[in-house]
Amino acid sequence: MITRECTTRDKTGARGSDPTGTTYIATTSYRACKQGAYFFVLDAFIGSIIIIAAIVVLYSGFTSREQADRQFYAAEDFMGVMETTQIRNYGYESGTIKTMIANKDIADTKLTLLQQLVLFYNDHNYANATAFALELANRTPERTGISICITHDGVCETPLVQIDETYGRADIPPASDATAIYSSQRIVVLRIASAGVPSTAPPVIVEVKTWQ
Repeated sequence: MITRECTTRDKTGARGSDPTGTTYIATTSYRACKQGAYFFVLDAFIGSIIIIAAIVVLYSGFTSREQADRQFYAAEDFMGVMETTQIRNYGYESGTIKTMIANKDIADTKLTLLQQLVLFYNDHNYANATAFALELANRTPERTGISICITHDGVCETPLVQIDETYGRADIPPASDATAIYSSQRIVVLRIASAGVPSTAPPVIVEVKTWQ
């Protein structure tokens, strides 16, 4: 609210007399108004806008940082589960991995999930590698896109699996529409036995990407 403080004052003028000899004093009434309240309200209004804008900017920054951290840790946590969880401790009583164990496609359940995935890949068993990776990728949180890629040079042209709107998950935007994609990588070297002779397989790079 804009307020104005006004007062009425009389100002004494010149003395004189009319033809009848009556003496008079000329007075002028005027109103004096103070404008200080107007400027005070305006300053307070501008200050409030600045404070609100600063709070909005800070909140937006914290929200964006929190979301970025959450997505980074989603990729890192997924990779961590694969490299530390043994197949026998995977914990799902049904699904692709259980079927692979029953069919002897998986021979050693003491291998970690990451080791078995790379083993399929090194054996050029891409069908099982894709099915295995898909089983793992489908365990990600809702509305989180994920892709798993295995390469020898780190350049992923075609992911082994990708979970998003393009591949049957309408609740997840495609990677091409994501504003940010977060990645976690591991270099994996397997010790294998061929004809009873231990050897070392060529190193591969496993990359997990997540987005929302």
